[in-house]
Amino acid sequence: MKYDSISIEPIYTSIKKMHGNPIKAPPLPKRGAEMFTEFTSVYETLLSSIDCNRAVYLWYSAKHNEENEYIYVGITKKDKAGLRGRLEDHFNQGYHIFWMTAFATNQYIDESIKLYTGIDYTRTVNNQALRNGVTHIVYCSDIPDDINIEVLEKDLIQLFGNPRGNVRGKRKRPLPPEKLLPISVEIYNAFVQKVKNTSPYSI
Repeated sequence: MKYDSISIEPIYTSIKKMHGNPIKAPPLPKRGAEMFTEFTSVYETLLSSIDCNRAVYLWYSAKHNEENEYIYVGITKKDKAGLRGRLEDHFNQGYHIFWMTAFATNQYIDESIKLYTGIDYTRTVNNQALRNGVTHIVYCSDIPDDINIEVLEKDLIQLFGNPRGNVRGKRKRPLPPEKLLPISVEIYNAFVQKVKNTSPYSI
C-alpha cells in the first residue's frame, strides 16, 4: 500500500485572488462562469498527479491555532478515473464548500441550492457542506483486492469518531475493536501520523 497527501491551499489562494479583498463575501459563481472555469483548472492541476484506483482517503483540517479535525472518510468504488476522478467529482459537485471555507460563511449553501432548477438538491448540498473547512486530503492506495473496501470505509469512519462529513455512512452499532479489520487499524494509525505531521495552514 502507498500513502500520500495533498494540500488544498492552492484552491483557497486562487479563490481569494479571483475576488480580491471584498468587504463582504462575494456571490457564488455559477457553473460555466469564468471564475468557475478557473477554479476547475486549479483543482484539475492539483489532482493531476494522483494516479491510483482502489484507495481510501481522509479529508481533514489542519489550521493555525485550531485543533486538527477529521472531516470526511471516503473510498473509490468504480470511479472512471480512480481516486483522481472521485475527488474531481467531489470538487465539482460540492464546490460551494471551498467558498464557504475561504470566506467563512454559510451563505453559499442557499446560493448553491438555488443554482439547481427543477430538482431539489437541498439534502445533497447540505451534506456536501458538512465537508467545509478541509485543508488537506491524505490517501492510501493499492488496497489489496481481497479486502472489502466498503467494510474498510465503515471501520475507518468508526475509528475516526464518525466525522461530520459521514452522517450517512456511520454504523448504527459500532463494532467492538477486535471485530475491526487489521488493515483498517493500520491505515487509521498511518493517517493519524500523517495528520500530526502536517504543517498548519492559515486560510
